[in-house]
Amino acid sequence: KKKTMDSHIWIIYLIATTTNAVLWYIQWQFGLILSILLLLSFYYSVQKEKTRIKETEEYIAALSHRIQKVGDEALLKMPFGIILYNEDYEVEWANPYMKDLSEEPSIAGVSLNEFSEKLIPMIKEEKDEIFVELKDHKFQVIIRKDERLLYFLDRTDQIELEELYQKDQTVLAFIYLD
Repeated sequence: KKKTMDSHIWIIYLIATTTNAVLWYIQWQFGLILSILLLLSFYYSVQKEKTRIKETEEYIAALSHRIQKVGDEALLKMPFGIILYNEDYEVEWANPYMKDLSEEPSIAGVSLNEFSEKLIPMIKEEKDEIFVELKDHKFQVIIRKDERLLYFLDRTDQIELEELYQKDQTVLAFIYLD
């Protein structure tokens, strides 16, 4: 919870109050007028600061809600797969992209071996990434062992393009005959 006013505002009002006290001593009529103006100014400052704090909190709450909504939507509609797995290497959660790659209606509880025989050994070897093939797609799998998280990035087009490039390379040869 933020204070109503910052310390520099309090210092300004302390200086104004001290000046007002001196003015009361010298000429009480001006001191009275300055006291009334000082009180009105203080009341106005407190109200403005409360309004500013309230507007800032509302803005942050609205922004936070929007960010969470976008994050949730992005997580579910990303064009790559995400799998969270448990200690037994079984799927705990998967985004819809990964569910579309499986014949099962729900892949929760399914062993990672169902996707590829390479996954569990590579996770145990503490590899950061591997390539696997699922349903005629070639995926780069990024492994986050600490979070028990797998990212499946479809690299089918990229790999096919690389293979095509390798096959279509120009080869030069020099033949010397005697």
